[in-house]
Amino acid sequence: MERSTSGELLERVAQSAPIARKLEQIGTARAPVKFSHVTAPAQAFLAAVIARGGQKTIWILCPSVRAQDSLYETILNWLPNAKFLPEAESKIDSEPGSHVIITTRASLDQPAPKRGAVSAATLKIKKGAALTMEQLLEKLNTARYDRVAQVTTRGQVAVRGGIVDLYSWQAPLPTRIEFFGDNVESLREFDIDTQTSVRDLRKIDILLGAASDQTGLIRDYIGKEDLTLDVEPEETSDARVQISESWIEEGPEDFSGAFQDCDIGEFAVGDFLLAEAKRDQFIKRLNEWRKDNARIVLYFQTEGEIERFRELISADALRDVDLVLGTLARGFCFPNANLVILSAAELFGRFAPHARRRLYHAERHRAQIDFSELNEDDLVVHLEHGVARFAGLTRIPTSTNGEQEVLALEFADEAKLYVPLEQAYLVSRYVGVGKRSPKLSSLADAKWARAKKNAVSSIFDYAGKMLAVQAERETVPGHAFGPDTKWQREFEHSFPFRETPDQMKAIIDAKIDME
Repeated sequence: MERSTSGELLERVAQSAPIARKLEQIGTARAPVKFSHVTAPAQAFLAAVIARGGQKTIWILCPSVRAQDSLYETILNWLPNAKFLPEAESKIDSEPGSHVIITTRASLDQPAPKRGAVSAATLKIKKGAALTMEQLLEKLNTARYDRVAQVTTRGQVAVRGGIVDLYSWQAPLPTRIEFFGDNVESLREFDIDTQTSVRDLRKIDILLGAASDQTGLIRDYIGKEDLTLDVEPEETSDARVQISESWIEEGPEDFSGAFQDCDIGEFAVGDFLLAEAKRDQFIKRLNEWRKDNARIVLYFQTEGEIERFRELISADALRDVDLVLGTLARGFCFPNANLVILSAAELFGRFAPHARRRLYHAERHRAQIDFSELNEDDLVVHLEHGVARFAGLTRIPTSTNGEQEVLALEFADEAKLYVPLEQAYLVSRYVGVGKRSPKLSSLADAKWARAKKNAVSSIFDYAGKMLAVQAERETVPGHAFGPDTKWQREFEHSFPFRETPDQMKAIIDAKIDME
């Protein structure tokens, strides 16, 4: 239902007079086509309206990495095949057809392999294909993949019996390839931290020779027929399509094509669940929209949220309201098409987590940094070497007479370490307690390694104390708690995520133990 609803919503807006007129101009006008008064939550939706035909590759340029991440997660509600750069860098070059690519303006001038180099250097492997492990390892060795005991970063390969663990240069997650004789028996993505499988794959792409080639730029991949769409453009922007919250067009200000915030009031955490007056306020607003024959769609993060919502709001109040799954931090309205898009995250007073991209991101458990938001001299932590001072992004020469962009970190005794961007996940922002700044770590001693070892030892000590507590609980009579109350169930229903099987088992076991 979600897919058909998404298509119907996009067409509804595309056929409205102010939007239809500008969509027609995109293909004919020489000057940039500008959309003004588009509130931030609606910018991804309008971009999906523009890209819905899929006839051209569209580059959506965001002002920052944070805006890119938010827009990408939101646009997936209506364009599930949209691609996030740089994770999809290899697919742009190797997969034919049109694409919707979400990136930042600054990234267009980042170094990249020359166009065509990626597809020419890509090895495609399908499940069941005729390929021996020796043939694969020979290709990887020629491509200078590092042979290690356990893969931890891109460009590494590990072998255990008839299994090859491989972390391709462009892949979001490493792949586990299992051989049976001269055939590929299975392909699975696996988690870099837990080393457990995440999902089965039918085919994979392995980048063999283009990773070190950084003689091109990302903007080289933009074709002559491709469309560029600039979100919150700068005055010098020459993008074919431009979207902004403010008025960026010429002539008298016009609000006929405006996307606006929905006036649903303020909801703090728990208000919608516990305050009947707040629910009545929302129902009153629904009735007003319904009286105007508005098309109303409400997005929920999980099916559990939808079930809980139906328990709180009567079926009559939800008449002609579509409840669908999706990630939407805030809602918006488009009065010209009488369209109302709402977010359950707003009603429940919660921030809608953008987790779909992170789900298959290899370093999702580590602290992610937008390095453009770091200032020089800010403290950071390198996973292997300790506390350092961030000295900015810089370029250093490579062995192939090219240049490579790296993170410059300063340690004690004015020692410097240059971290390649593909290993940036090893660096996280320093978060300390109190106002005192820590001493910079030294690259010449093993203090940081000892600190990590002591931390591991402390974890084992803590585990021992937990086992001792459990042993004591087994021998000492305990207190039996009563069964779940109405308030306990209310609290559990407010949880915005679907529990994993392991989490459900832990919850049930804990309750059985307490009762």
